[in-house]
Amino acid sequence: MAAIPLRSLKAERCEIIKEVDGVCSADPRIVVNSKPLRQLDFTSLSEMCFWGAKVLHFRSVELAQSQNVPLVLKKMGGAEHSTQVMREVMGMESGKVLAVNSMARIEHVEIDSTDLNQGFEKFAQHLKQSGLSWPQLIASAFTSGKTRIMMTSDSESLDTLLRSLERSKDLRQQRETLSSVSLTCFGGVSSDLPFKAIQILQHHGIIADKYVFSPHSVNLFVPAESREAAVRALHSLI
Repeated sequence: MAAIPLRSLKAERCEIIKEVDGVCSADPRIVVNSKPLRQLDFTSLSEMCFWGAKVLHFRSVELAQSQNVPLVLKKMGGAEHSTQVMREVMGMESGKVLAVNSMARIEHVEIDSTDLNQGFEKFAQHLKQSGLSWPQLIASAFTSGKTRIMMTSDSESLDTLLRSLERSKDLRQQRETLSSVSLTCFGGVSSDLPFKAIQILQHHGIIADKYVFSPHSVNLFVPAESREAAVRALHSLI
């Protein structure tokens, strides 16, 4: 059955029933004192979901935003507590850190190529020949005849992709698995946030491998075994 557009339904809002009463500032299974977020804008929630929040798929948030249909995320029977997601949230401080999210598994693929374009062409061809779908791409770079792509997906898909590389002479797994830990901010990232985050991690004995900016997040990559400790440490910024 084809999906019915929200606009066709003239929906005033869309309620998402979850096993938790709304969105929290971190995964409660990792951070026991995570805080409920009762109001969010679409942009912040989409950013959080892209970088690992398991609340919704980020494309679902973008669909609601495009139709300007407010979202309500709540627990079954939990009318008192919920997260309201709307186009604009008034009174929230710009640059405020809202949440810490993480991706458990980031893999790196290296491709022999003459430039970035050829690297992606080889990667696309390999996926097609292997009958694999595209993973979620995080970052890429080209240097010294190598295209390097950072990516994530569910573990089963990543395992299948890495096994398929054993049959390729031009593509290979580049390095050990990393995890991402992301700080999402309202209205944009403050200039000194990466430095603060790196200092906090270092204080806890965690060395970040690299960081990547997106419009509303700073995203640090750490050893996979340090992921949960990094989430708990960076939650102090909220």
